[in-house]
Amino acid sequence: AGDLPHKNGTINKAKMELLVNSNIGKKGFTYTHHDMTIRENVLIVAAANVCNFTVNLSANNLDHADSLTLLGIAPVVTILPIDQVTNTTTPAGNKVTVCPAAIDTTDKITCKTCKLCADSKRKTIIGFPAHGVARRNIEAGFHNRRCQQNVVFAVVKGVHSVIKLACSHLAMCDQIGQFGQLLFQECFDFR
Repeated sequence: AGDLPHKNGTINKAKMELLVNSNIGKKGFTYTHHDMTIRENVLIVAAANVCNFTVNLSANNLDHADSLTLLGIAPVVTILPIDQVTNTTTPAGNKVTVCPAAIDTTDKITCKTCKLCADSKRKTIIGFPAHGVARRNIEAGFHNRRCQQNVVFAVVKGVHSVIKLACSHLAMCDQIGQFGQLLFQECFDFR
């Protein structure tokens, strides 16, 4: 599976600008496993979400989902054990909603009809029961208590002022075609 365009783990700003600008007036969304301890990644993901291109932060487990949620820059998704088909909570008490399309037995609910992952303002974490060829390896990892926890400590100086600036203009992203581009540019003039 792919991820956002990057160079050595840092999301490519120019390519993200193109992606965000091509999404104006649409409800595009994606997922990323990129390292959120990298300041540029945090700023780019935050700005994309403000400009209505939803970038979901992908967690490896419920503890990691809690860490990513603490960042407050984007909605979060996570992997769940294979047999987890009911909604649950994380160790920190965050609500986890199992992906409706993943548990639908009628095949009537799809990503296209659900669109829950496209909501950049949602408060619930979306959980995906482990599936595919690597599901057994994923399942084994849930029961390995000695494994290293995926904790993100994001010390991103100045990110809150950038997010506040972007959020103060949020309603305009859809209304003015060029505004999304201007906001994205303004948010990323951090170098």
